[in-house]
Amino acid sequence: MSIGHIIESNTIRELNPKEPFTTKCIETLIKILKDRDNFKTRIHATQTLCKFISFEEYASSFTNAFRQCISSLNDVSATQNHLVEYRYVESFESSLLSLCLHLMGLVSGNSNAESKMACFFNDETESIRKSVMTYLKNKLSCHGISSSKESTSEDKEDVNVEESRCISIESFILNNSQLKKDLLKVKGFMRILKEYIQSCGSVRVQFDIFQDIANLADSSIEEYASII
Repeated sequence: MSIGHIIESNTIRELNPKEPFTTKCIETLIKILKDRDNFKTRIHATQTLCKFISFEEYASSFTNAFRQCISSLNDVSATQNHLVEYRYVESFESSLLSLCLHLMGLVSGNSNAESKMACFFNDETESIRKSVMTYLKNKLSCHGISSSKESTSEDKEDVNVEESRCISIESFILNNSQLKKDLLKVKGFMRILKEYIQSCGSVRVQFDIFQDIANLADSSIEEYASII
């Protein structure tokens, strides 16, 4: 039985959330998310992390999970044209955004969680902002592929490059509706982030530092919705 099925059956919750087994499961899933190259494996790890439904279950691994989730968004968007894994890119991005929303949801109303996240944001706000912005820019730059043609039919290697580009363009068009959903998730994530930062007195940063991300998501939703 997989870890995900064990969690769904509540077997793991018969243990104390602070027991080493629970902590080890989460740490292992975070390590898979960080170190594995296979997107399908990382999707399963991300989806399983969403099955832990309390901040106490994450315990000291919570901020590490959040940090790795943001980092993975950045990494995967930079490899969206990977010929081996491109089939799973949209699913992986979607599952990562869902995990971001899930983790932020666990913070709301939990004073212990809010205190730890306040320290995390105060220390790493700029890093988070850069990662999310890079993710969005990499994601949206896919639209520019259609205007770039560098290959010629005279060279076999260049033909392969052009074929790869065509696959990427086709994948982008087919998955455009998913792109819109991802942008809406980014917008939702930014809304939750804004509410948290503005309501938590321990957070010293201002939400304005994230405003360019929120604006980019809003304008891109309108732009890409017109393509569908």
